[in-house]
Amino acid sequence: MRHDIRLLSWLPVLLGILSASAPAAESRTPFTVEDLVVLKRLTDPQVSPDGRYLVYVQRET
Repeated sequence: MRHDIRLLSWLPVLLGILSASAPAAESRTPFTVEDLVVLKRLTDPQVSPDGRYLVYVQRET
């Protein structure tokens, strides 16, 4: 259980770093509504019962 909490506490940090670094490297144009619509979204994170794996749903529009 303690391992699950530690894993989940780092998840937002990791996702923030990954989502911020990719668009910044590609372009210097302002972020638009169209950019927001085409973003991939990671939702519904689930930790396996043994705490070794994390699965999530990736949504694209």
